[in-house]
Amino acid sequence: MTDTERPHSARAAHEGVIFDLDGVITDTASVHARAWKALFDEQLPRLSATLRPGTPAPPFDVGADYRRYVDGRPREDGIRAFLASRNLEPPAPEIAALAARKQAIFERLIVGGVSAFPGTVALLYRLRGRGIATAVVTSSRNGLAVLAAAGLTGIWDVRHHPAPPAARRRGHPDQGQGRGAGSDPATRGGQGLRARNGTPVASGKLNG
Repeated sequence: MTDTERPHSARAAHEGVIFDLDGVITDTASVHARAWKALFDEQLPRLSATLRPGTPAPPFDVGADYRRYVDGRPREDGIRAFLASRNLEPPAPEIAALAARKQAIFERLIVGGVSAFPGTVALLYRLRGRGIATAVVTSSRNGLAVLAAAGLTGIWDVRHHPAPPAARRRGHPDQGQGRGAGSDPATRGGQGLRARNGTPVASGKLNG
C-alpha cells in the first residue's frame, strides 16, 4: 500500500474518530490535582479545628491522596472519601460548599491555560487533513471551558458534553451518528464506545 492510498483506506474504514477529553487530549488531571490541593490546604485546618479540636489532620498529599480518594469521583464523593481518611465527617451542606469552592478554584486555574498533549493534537490535524471527521466526548461539565483554555475549540466536527436535563430530553444538538473509531483513557470508556458502535483505537495519552 502506498502513502497516497492510506488516506482513502482510512476513510473507508472509519467516518470519524472519537476522542475523550481528560487524559487523552488535555492534561486536565494536573489542574484538578492543584485545585484539590489548594482546596484542602485552605479548608482542612478549619475543618480539623472544628470537628476534631486539638488533633490536626495531615494535609492533602497530591502523590498519595489524589488518585486514592478524589480522582474519577464526583466532587462530593471525593471530598467525603478524603475527609473520612482524616476521620472528619462534616454535614452535607459543608460538603456542598466545599464542592462549590473546589469548582471555583479549578475555574480560576484554567484561566491560565490547559496543556494539550502534542501527540494528540498532531493526530487530530493529521486526521482532519485526510478528511476524517473528529469528535470529542466528555462527561465533564467543564469540557467546553477546558477546550477553550487549551485553544482547541475550533477543530471538531462534533462535540458531546453534558447538557441541561431539558436539552438532554430533546436530544443534544451536538450528538452525531455514523461509523467511528474511539480514543478513550480507561477500559470502561472503551466499553462505552463499543456500546455506541465505536471502536476504541487507543488508550491513555496518545503521545506517551
